[in-house]
This record gives sequence, C-alpha cells and structure tokens, in this order.
Amino acid sequence: MGAGKTEVCEILYGHPCAGEIRVKGKAKRLDDVRKSLKAGLALVPEERREAGIFGLLGIRQNIPLMNMANVKSRGLVRRVEENRLADHYIDALSIAARDREHQVSLLSGGNQQNVVIAKCLNRDSDIILMDEPTRGVDVGAKQEIHDIIRELVGQGKSIIVFTSELQEVVQLCDRIALMYDGALREIVPNGPDLDTDHIMKNVAGEEIEA
Repeated sequence: MGAGKTEVCEILYGHPCAGEIRVKGKAKRLDDVRKSLKAGLALVPEERREAGIFGLLGIRQNIPLMNMANVKSRGLVRRVEENRLADHYIDALSIAARDREHQVSLLSGGNQQNVVIAKCLNRDSDIILMDEPTRGVDVGAKQEIHDIIRELVGQGKSIIVFTSELQEVVQLCDRIALMYDGALREIVPNGPDLDTDHIMKNVAGEEIEA
C-alpha cells in the first residue's frame, strides 16, 4: 500500500504523464481514457462502488456502458440486445442475482466485481487492468475471480493485476513488478524458486544484497 501501484494503473488508463507507453510494441499517447480504451485497455478499478458501477441501476443497464454500440441501433438502445448481453454475462461469470434487473448496489461485493469485469469484457479489450480485484470479497468469491482471470488469460487476454496481497501475486502472476515509494525496484519471474522473503524486503524498501 502506498507504493504507487494505483498511480501506475491510472497512468495506463489515461492520466497524463511524462515518459513513453508502448502497447504491443507501439508507442501510444494515453493521456485520456478514450485513448486508452481505443488502444485496447480496460480498467477494473480499486473502488468499484465509486468508479466501477452505477449502483442504482440494474445489471442489464450496467454491462453495456463501456461499449454501447453492442446494444444500439440508429441511436436507440435495443432492449432485446441489452437482455441478451446481460443474460450472457450473468451465465458466463456466474453472477448470483434475482434476474437481470437486480440493482447492482444490492449485490454482494464479489458479484458487483463480476459486473465490472463483464463491462470490460463487453468492451472486448485485449489488456485488462485490475486494481485490487478481490478487495472486500469473501474467500469463495475471491477464488471465483481468480478462476475468471486465469480463464481470460487462457483466451489470450493480458491481465495486469495491481495488488498489495502477496498470496494473490504468487497465485496469479507470471511476472511480478515490485514497487516501493513510487519507484520500480525489480521485476521477478514467478515459479517454483520464487523467494517471497526477497519480495517482502523489496516492497519494504530494504537494501537487497547482490
């Protein structure tokens, strides 16, 4: 916490910054959200209630919001397409709800997070940024979200997970970028020889012996 991971996430999702960002090897100027979306990025934010969902609306109305073209025809929203889209993601992500009209603020934390993930998938983004993807959800929902992330990777998506939970890093990440006080200290590969003590020393700002 406080290392700067969320700031890095925000920069990738359209916050102006110095330096260069490359997407699939090509330099991109991602200085607003529209440009990041166009470049193929989508965000599952840390504060889903404040930045990820429209709590007073139902699942049907939330899921299309990042890509309204999927449900619009001649400038009008087609309810049939909204229903089809909502039912598809309710089934695909096992969202536990009364029906597609279920008010999102009344869902559990894990199911709210799945609605946010569904919004990103409806955008068909190649790179999904996930800031603290399992914060505030129970153990069962956490495992479900981890399974969804692995399935998305299996489908060819790239997932960047920003998390302060070491166990989550170990379970999910192929490469681990370690930050302290706003700076990148090291990138280490995951694997059977991963040294978690080394990770903790890095993120605590301790000097690491060569």
